[in-house]
Amino acid sequence: MFSDRSSDAWEPMSVLTQKFLARVVTRRIANDLRARGLTAGASVTSGGGLAIVQAWTPTRGESDDRSFIAEVRWWESKPGGELRFGVDFDPRPGRVEDEEVRRAAHELARSMDAAIDYDGLKGHLAEEQPELVQLLRREKRCRPAAKGDWEQVILHGFAGTRLPDGSKNNRTKTRPDFYGDGALRHEAIVDIDFGQASGLDLTDLIDATLRYLREQQPL
Repeated sequence: MFSDRSSDAWEPMSVLTQKFLARVVTRRIANDLRARGLTAGASVTSGGGLAIVQAWTPTRGESDDRSFIAEVRWWESKPGGELRFGVDFDPRPGRVEDEEVRRAAHELARSMDAAIDYDGLKGHLAEEQPELVQLLRREKRCRPAAKGDWEQVILHGFAGTRLPDGSKNNRTKTRPDFYGDGALRHEAIVDIDFGQASGLDLTDLIDATLRYLREQQPL
């Protein structure tokens, strides 16, 4: 998984058929990303137990609570996985989520509309690390259509914006034109060909994606 592509020992991610082995690989990737100076962690999806490896780097002049994110998530129903990348904020230390942090996260993502996009990332990698472009594909839109009144979520949060029928609001029912969890993460999604990508490739892809986002941040 972590051999150079020129090595006879090289293997792609598709040879892993057990969830446990995927989790082992994500832990190694997270360790290697931390060795490159990034904040990183390996976990699993709630419910499905599918492997995830995530890394963050602060936005310009900020601390870890205002970061860019790049993550690789394994799929459940078919071989392969996906790269998610974009903006991921947290409340300031000692504070709770409020309008300020929700608006800051959304406004940064909105200002990077062309960068948090498959075409933008693909064009950048084609020039900087073309070997990584061969791992990526996307046949449908890399971001969803907006749904509902996101401004109300920014103002009041999901807990404060129950729907007209009284049900709880969430990202499925109200969203901007970004994927994400909660109100502070805004991402695009790109498919990864696990038949071509090794563990080393995924490490390089996450690292390169975070560098791309830092370079694309508006001045």
